[in-house]
Amino acid sequence: MNDIESIRKFVNHNELLYRADVFLTPLSPNQGLGVLNGAEWKANKKFCMSMLRDLGFADTSLEGRLMKEYCKLSDRIGEANGNPVFIFSDILAAASNNIASFFYASNEPEEAWRKDMNQMLGMINAVIIKAGFLQFLPQFVRRLFQYIPFTVAGKVRTIMVNLEDIIMKQNQKFLTERSRESEENFIQAYMKKIDEANHDPRAVFQYRFLVGNITAFILAGTFNTTITLLFHLLNFAAHRDTIQARVQKEIDEVIGLRRLPTWQDRKDMPFTLACVWEMNRWQTAAPLGLPRVAVDDIVVDGVFIPKHTVVLFNIWAVHNDPASWEEPHLFKPSRFLNEDGSIMDQKPPELIPFSLGRRSCPGEMFASIEIFLLITLLLQRYDVVLDQPLKGDLSDPNAAFALLGQTKLRFMPRNVNKA
Repeated sequence: MNDIESIRKFVNHNELLYRADVFLTPLSPNQGLGVLNGAEWKANKKFCMSMLRDLGFADTSLEGRLMKEYCKLSDRIGEANGNPVFIFSDILAAASNNIASFFYASNEPEEAWRKDMNQMLGMINAVIIKAGFLQFLPQFVRRLFQYIPFTVAGKVRTIMVNLEDIIMKQNQKFLTERSRESEENFIQAYMKKIDEANHDPRAVFQYRFLVGNITAFILAGTFNTTITLLFHLLNFAAHRDTIQARVQKEIDEVIGLRRLPTWQDRKDMPFTLACVWEMNRWQTAAPLGLPRVAVDDIVVDGVFIPKHTVVLFNIWAVHNDPASWEEPHLFKPSRFLNEDGSIMDQKPPELIPFSLGRRSCPGEMFASIEIFLLITLLLQRYDVVLDQPLKGDLSDPNAAFALLGQTKLRFMPRNVNKA
């Protein structure tokens, strides 16, 4: 479905709330929110969102946790002394450490298991960008490829098994160390649900779903945030005298150079917030979202979708529809600003980077806070400069993702005495 009207008509129909069997689904029995269906999905979504909300997910109380990680990242960047660096691995590690801290109540990336996990995540990213075609192969072919080590599916399966093994070992270690603590955490609360069901293999709460949920949140909360942040930094460096300079002007006027940014600052930084919104549109992290499948025949406004049809919501097409966006191929934060320079009261309904409806991504607020805080912190401390001219055009969807892994950046310390 390629337009916002069609997506809105179909997105919440019960027959289309089921996930299709995508190439990652059969790789492991440990399934989480992204691929669970029916009663299992409803129960796990309710539990996850309630528990994470209690732990500060999508709440301003998480700022201190995020900034602790981002200050470490900023300090590591400073150690390069302005020399060119590939920053992908550092941002990926910071993003994964932030999301993992909700499950393991720790924000210490030096722990050995964190390093192992981040290594697996880096390997997944290197392989998974080549794996999109697998979704369009027959199911039996995809399942066969998993067990052939040199295929893309085989490599992804091996990495996923290793990643989940790390998570399961950390779960056990965490439960052992925290067993006497009275303060409830995500893992202990989920284990109580399993115990209440007497470990029934048909129950909606199972240990394999606990592992799957943690894995799903870490994967989604790491990759989309990392990719979006990298696009921001490349775009700032490519437009140093315009976009980057204007964001830094807001930083200097609102925050200054002697205190840390806060999420509250966004209210006085309309252009910076507009950059966050525009990047979500311009470089859509999940162009087709996660595929759904019709579990029964469905007819909406005369459109018939047969049972078992895989349905894709084309978010990229919505974000690049010239009927909704003037010159959609261009990065134009001004499209979200009023004539007086203030930010729109609400995002346009055509801006749907986290999809729509009951199966939309639950991490929109968390990701927005992360991205705003990191770009303001880094531009507060550094001028971001390209090491070499870009070898392609960021507005070209065929070239943009390749640039993420090809481009080195320089982070030049700003003059802290001027504000």
